[in-house]
Amino acid sequence: MGKTTPSDRDLGLNAAITRRDFMNGVLLGTGVLAAGTGALAAGGGRADSPAHYPPAETGLRGSHTGSFEVAHAVARDGKQFTSAAPLLDDVYALIVVGAGLSGLSAAYFFAQQRPGARVLLIDNHDDFGGHAKRNEFSVGGRALIGYGGSQSIDGPAHYSDVAKALLRSLGVDTNAFYEAFDAQLYARFGMRPGIAFSGDAFTRDTVVATDIYQIGDGLPSTVIESLPLSPSGRADLTRLTQTDLMGGAKQADRLARLKSVSYLDYLQQAKIGAEVATLLKRSPNTFWGLDFDALSALEGHRLGAPGFTGLAPIADGYPDDEPYIFHFPDGNAGIARLLVRKLIPDAAPGETMTDVVTAPFDYAALDRAASNIRIRLSSTVTRVLPGRQVEVVYANSGTLGRVRGKQCILACYPRMIPHVLPELPESQRRAMAEAVRTPLVYTNVVLRNWKAFAAAGTDRLYCPTGTYPGMMLDFPVSLGSYHCPRSEEEPIVVHLATAPVPGDGSHPKDQFKAGRHYLLSASSIDMERDVRLQLNAVMGRYGFDAARDILALTINRWPHGYAREFNELFDRWAPHDAPWIAARQPFGNIAMAASDTQGRAYVDAAIDAAHRAVGDLMGA
Repeated sequence: MGKTTPSDRDLGLNAAITRRDFMNGVLLGTGVLAAGTGALAAGGGRADSPAHYPPAETGLRGSHTGSFEVAHAVARDGKQFTSAAPLLDDVYALIVVGAGLSGLSAAYFFAQQRPGARVLLIDNHDDFGGHAKRNEFSVGGRALIGYGGSQSIDGPAHYSDVAKALLRSLGVDTNAFYEAFDAQLYARFGMRPGIAFSGDAFTRDTVVATDIYQIGDGLPSTVIESLPLSPSGRADLTRLTQTDLMGGAKQADRLARLKSVSYLDYLQQAKIGAEVATLLKRSPNTFWGLDFDALSALEGHRLGAPGFTGLAPIADGYPDDEPYIFHFPDGNAGIARLLVRKLIPDAAPGETMTDVVTAPFDYAALDRAASNIRIRLSSTVTRVLPGRQVEVVYANSGTLGRVRGKQCILACYPRMIPHVLPELPESQRRAMAEAVRTPLVYTNVVLRNWKAFAAAGTDRLYCPTGTYPGMMLDFPVSLGSYHCPRSEEEPIVVHLATAPVPGDGSHPKDQFKAGRHYLLSASSIDMERDVRLQLNAVMGRYGFDAARDILALTINRWPHGYAREFNELFDRWAPHDAPWIAARQPFGNIAMAASDTQGRAYVDAAIDAAHRAVGDLMGA
């Protein structure tokens, strides 16, 4: 682990030490499971485990310590944990591996088809929801809620009938967000999107209240003059926004070229200098999990980047007929909570989408023997044994357990499945290997107030050279008894996001692997230092002091983040030949879910995958 230094104390790192997770990983190797001291209780959890409330944990979360070590021992080191696993529980009608949105939805759809059936969900994390992660903070007796992963219900009007029906059955009324989401809150303080420039790459350190995504629409010369660019950089940006770089080429020829070259190469071929390229390169990072070195120039056009004067309008694939406001205070963890409450009513009181926001959840109720549906957390599946009854072996707190089910749904990371189910056909195993997920970090920082952001005139920032290219005040949403901060004097959650990819033009799969390696090797102190340094660098001139103003911090680390999607610059398959089509084929009484099997990292994809997987089993 990293160590603090005198300069770290100036950043306030010494004050945060008690919040961080200093565990140096669970012991691994030949004796990994012998290290456990507690026996599995009848419900599958540790009999001596103290009660805890995962959303309130701070420090290093997401793929937290203890959630991945056993899986790595299986997948990387070939360890086998099956021989000493005792058989627990009676036979389940269904075992679901993965309690994320897709796994929870699968349990819901199955229970609809088989009322009263016994269902067990098993998940390696200490919380349900998968990437739909909830972060809670208490500041002076006031609760602040943030999202640590899956963010919003994106474009619900375009969801499938199945996904729409599920949301309705949970009581989700998307129309309620038009009132709950105060879209003009920050504008009333004179705040707007901005860009944080660093003097290391540009002419000076400053924040300019200009939206990076509006540059493609053509900037007035007065705005270009306000940017901290050299004269040649301003000339490049002017040419990029006002000149036809393709010299009157026909539309078909333009499209063919734009699909075949990265946007970054497109800029270089047009003799756009490094200064402007640096400004634009990382703008898609928090949306795609990639920079413009690994996205086509045509995707640059779709995302609003500049340089396409002369290109006729095209269908951009991103419907904008709905505002981006469909957001619970905890992101899509709100949907996960609604699903859990529907599946296990004893877990939380209430019945509406508004009361679930602040409803107390009883984690002890998730895995009770008397319940038809149970959720077993902190349990990593090490083997799935196919047969007339599927046997699932898992590790929980250093001890093995084994359960049986008549049917099974694998709603987990596809690349892990061949390691626990090696009986799969080789072609399906190869298809699953294509599902290299995007590495992500979603960090939530509680600030004493947001006066520095107000002084800077910005509520969200693109930081082209920062560790985190995305930095924003939390979504201004109030739902039920939960109210967002409405005064700059109030404490607030600042959300920082990054996909830590090298940006070297290599294949996305290779960049994702490199990012994963970084996230698994970086210490919590180093990661927190990056947060504090960036906030000081960007907001220090507006009165911000990390040591004084940061009250709490949670780093949601996702080495295996969102599902990989089709990338036209690298992928050549037709829609019917996409690898996720082969990966999701059922294997006897075992079906495949998770958004990866739809090739889209969205809520509706997770739901649709679950519905299809249940259908596969019902038709078996």
